[in-house]
Amino acid sequence: MTAAVGRLGLALGVLVLAGCGGSSGGAPLPRTSGLTEESPAPPAAVASRAAGNVLPEVPTRVRLPSGRTVPVQPAATDAAGRLDVPDDPDVAGWWDGGSRPGDPFGATVVAAHVDSVGRGLGPFAELLGAREGERVTVLSDGLRTTYRVGALRTVRRTILRTDGSVFAADGAPRLVLITCAGPYDRSRGGYQNLLVLTAQPVGATTERAR
Repeated sequence: MTAAVGRLGLALGVLVLAGCGGSSGGAPLPRTSGLTEESPAPPAAVASRAAGNVLPEVPTRVRLPSGRTVPVQPAATDAAGRLDVPDDPDVAGWWDGGSRPGDPFGATVVAAHVDSVGRGLGPFAELLGAREGERVTVLSDGLRTTYRVGALRTVRRTILRTDGSVFAADGAPRLVLITCAGPYDRSRGGYQNLLVLTAQPVGATTERAR
């Protein structure tokens, strides 16, 4: 991994951590299923461009395993390295320093708050009960990519600062969804853990949306 990629991973580790401080005051979260705290991430395999790949596009929507569709907005980092995740938990943020659907390699990272004051739980809360093999679809203006849920793990917020595999710009194309996870401790700044869900594309290429 290059030094530049390492810096990007470090920046996103800080930004996701910063995005999980607020909550609805410790509202009950769905039970987690099949998550292993701080389990090692699977290594990213080297990928090559498939023949006939379409031009990549910025994601605009994510369809979760339940079928609920969540709008996605590009999210940049500020001078302190924090990601500007939308305050509304019904809207997710795509890290614009990462890959896009249709890119031949790298992680497409989408993050959202699990809840918020006044709105309660957001749609990403369902990911806390996601299971291996379920499908997630990422859509853009003209593309659709379906992913199969693989690894699910909960990690301490600080772990992502050194986990370059989550945000690496190399390796096989994959989707990484991130949201906050319990326990919630107001005195320590909010949620203490993050859920990191990694999914692999189903099929060889991204399809044109219909």
